[in-house]
Amino acid sequence: MKETYTFSRALHLMRYSGKKMRSTLWIGDRLHTEVIKGILKIVNTTGMKGTPEQILEMFEIMGSWEEVK
Repeated sequence: MKETYTFSRALHLMRYSGKKMRSTLWIGDRLHTEVIKGILKIVNTTGMKGTPEQILEMFEIMGSWEEVK
């Protein structure tokens, strides 16, 4: 079982520890979030593009977050 975090803790880990995190509500493993140059970004690891609306739908701050290895 993976360790999970609240969004607040996940954001802290991304900002200060350089961790890559993803919501456990996201299906599949193509997206993760990370802080790049002080900005929270959603990274699509398959290179597929989405509209801002589609990306915002995927961005769930409620629920649990896990580290992407």
